[in-house]
Amino acid sequence: MMKKMDAYRKKIIFRSNHRGIKEMDLILGNYAKNNVERMNDKELKMFDDLIDIPDPELFEWFSNRGTQDIPSKFKDLVNDILLKIVK
Repeated sequence: MMKKMDAYRKKIIFRSNHRGIKEMDLILGNYAKNNVERMNDKELKMFDDLIDIPDPELFEWFSNRGTQDIPSKFKDLVNDILLKIVK
């Protein structure tokens, strides 16, 4: 089971670093690299769901330029990412 979770974590880190939009690679890739190893199953699933969202939509969330509201499911995670990348 542990090998399966390690592979899942590596997959998430890879996907976070290879998004298509360089800005999102940097934001999500750095966050994943620094946090995925410490995430529990629920947090990993939430992050995995987040990285399934198309880059243009995510970029609006992270740049605060969009008029689109962040779904409540992702608000805490997006805020955590923003806090950690600003440091």
